[in-house]
Amino acid sequence: MIAPRRAVFPMNAPRNVVGWIVGFVSSLLGDQVYFIALSVVASEFTDPAMTGLILAAASVPRLLILLIGGTIADRVSAKRIILVTDTARAAILIALAAVLFLGAESLGAVGLLVIALIFGALDGFFAPAMGAVPARIASDDQLSRMAAVRTVGQRLVLVIGGPLTGWLLALFGPAAAFGGAAVLFVVSVSSLLLLRVPRPLPYELRMMSERSIFSETVTGLKSTWANRPVFWLLVVIAATNFGFAGPVTVGYPLLGNQNDWGPIGVGYLFGGLGLGAAVTATVLLIIKRPPRAGLFAFTALGVMGASLILHGIATSLQAAVTMAVLLGLGTGAYGTLLLAHLMTITPKAEIGRVMGLLTLALEGVVPISHALTGLLTGPFGASVPFIGGGVIVLGSTLLALSQKRLRGFELPRSQK
Repeated sequence: MIAPRRAVFPMNAPRNVVGWIVGFVSSLLGDQVYFIALSVVASEFTDPAMTGLILAAASVPRLLILLIGGTIADRVSAKRIILVTDTARAAILIALAAVLFLGAESLGAVGLLVIALIFGALDGFFAPAMGAVPARIASDDQLSRMAAVRTVGQRLVLVIGGPLTGWLLALFGPAAAFGGAAVLFVVSVSSLLLLRVPRPLPYELRMMSERSIFSETVTGLKSTWANRPVFWLLVVIAATNFGFAGPVTVGYPLLGNQNDWGPIGVGYLFGGLGLGAAVTATVLLIIKRPPRAGLFAFTALGVMGASLILHGIATSLQAAVTMAVLLGLGTGAYGTLLLAHLMTITPKAEIGRVMGLLTLALEGVVPISHALTGLLTGPFGASVPFIGGGVIVLGSTLLALSQKRLRGFELPRSQK
């Protein structure tokens, strides 16, 4: 029996374009402001050990809930999940801002820990639902633009989030920073109300309702294993982020310190990375469908690996910044095209679970990558993690190219 075709709301419907873009960027920026402000407040109110525990509590629930959150996003309205979680996060931050404004004496380490746990859990439900929306509101040939918009939005948030939070903290204090994050979540909710997101079809809901959430999650994992292009794509993404995350996030400051480049030099490195990624994502937003997308994406992945290695042997700040821009160009192309391809080849009924797995693949390896970068830098110097990370990324490239259905993928043609 052929399953009925899902109705598609085109991406160029103004309410969907504006609602998703503004809602996604506002929520992402709100999350960034909240996390930075939380780290500052925790360091002021608690000792270093408790600060680390609070920040871990902000991340661990998210990672544990992602898979279940993806299953729920496939069973119920993704829009409803997004609105509920964003509204709850806004309410929590408004309450936290009020407590700080009225008097910090009533706020302790335990209070911050509880807030971090709840906030992280809500994010675990939010992320898969938000990630599933583009595949449900756009046709397959429009997904590359949705992926490009997502990449550009993420880079803008990284550029804006830190300075915005620092400005709010310096001029108005922690209450204003948390209040500002709450306002951003309110903007997100208001924008996402514009979305028209198709719910799962009745036959899909009937099939899922016959199993528990746990068994449906297990079924989704088995389905992903059976869908070899999706499985290998997630493996490549996880391996790449393992080689990339630590050297960049932790390694840039360590490399700058080793070479006496100072905070300004480290800022140039991060700025070059963001600039390169934003450029390629913007170009892909314009051209939409590059030819030989698979080879293009994995060539960009190879460029990432080579530029990481060249970071390790760079002898000047100018050379390192050039490599950072090159690394950014690679990440913008690779990340945008692989996300578009992943959304295209994932069955719509399973998109929430796969987006949960994608987030887990991206974020689950980050703590290990960060820790290894620090451990290797101590005895061997800051260059070694970059060289090791580059080798891992080049290995990911070879793995991807060894899979025929990955290296030869093309993005769908326009339906017009």
